[in-house]
Amino acid sequence: MFQEHDRIEAGVKCDQLDIDMCYQFRPYHFSDISVALNDDLFSATVYLETWGEVNLISATIDDNHSYPVFYLTDEEGNILYEDSCVNGLSFLDIFVEDLNQDGRQDIWAILSNTIDAGLQGGGLVSVFYQTGDGRFCHLSQIGDYYAPNRYFGEYRVTRFCPAENYEDISETVLTSEEAEQMIGKKVVIQRELFVTCDSERRRGIREDRKLPAEECMITEYRDTHPEYHCESVLTDGNNKEEYPDMYMISMNERLREAIGEEYYEKINDVFYNELFPWQQFYTLEGEDKLIMHSMLTGQNFILEKEEMDK
Repeated sequence: MFQEHDRIEAGVKCDQLDIDMCYQFRPYHFSDISVALNDDLFSATVYLETWGEVNLISATIDDNHSYPVFYLTDEEGNILYEDSCVNGLSFLDIFVEDLNQDGRQDIWAILSNTIDAGLQGGGLVSVFYQTGDGRFCHLSQIGDYYAPNRYFGEYRVTRFCPAENYEDISETVLTSEEAEQMIGKKVVIQRELFVTCDSERRRGIREDRKLPAEECMITEYRDTHPEYHCESVLTDGNNKEEYPDMYMISMNERLREAIGEEYYEKINDVFYNELFPWQQFYTLEGEDKLIMHSMLTGQNFILEKEEMDK
């Protein structure tokens, strides 16, 4: 029986075994698990199309094997959805935005990287794409990882390709001074070394995140045990109905406008480091160049392969 205040009453009766029991069930409430959480808990109100206005709570399970978790709750604290990040020790920041331009808000988080001695700077990343039923698909749960051998080499950042709305958001994501400082930076993509850099100026919902500096927030990331994921890009002619709720990175008009038609038409593959997937590297047919797109800033750069590696 459904009762008031979201309560359910269930009865079990069996005369033969002399069983006549009654049970009361209530919604899964945040108070049920709050005692198991670390003190890094942070809550913010967000709007998700399927769920409406909800609280997005990020915290760390306080256990022998601690791991970050996030919850969606209603205003009464009832848990609507929960998921966990398999890597990292705690949240550094968490973001809500439509990453794959499918009209649904996704969730991605930067995590502490202290569990991996092969990493320097930045943090691990977990990406959750929202599906049509309101659930979230964890990026690392899909696909096979392999090294994009033909794109290995050392690259230089040679050109900044700002997004259409860059002037309106530059002070919060990547200042013009930082964009200039990115020019000439080296990006190393090798089997046993990955080096890149990005601005950490943009904030997510966690106000407790510590930023690297006040003036220049460009940070270098280094991974001595990189794993890459490489896949073909969905082109304009692909039928996206064949790929429901997949994390595959789609071609989109924002990228076309930023890099120009000449580069856009040459894109064939995209790859990223498993531990820094907020940076995607688009490959160009017949070119020793890459397009580096940052989810963190929403901006794009052209990379040119160093002469010695051609």
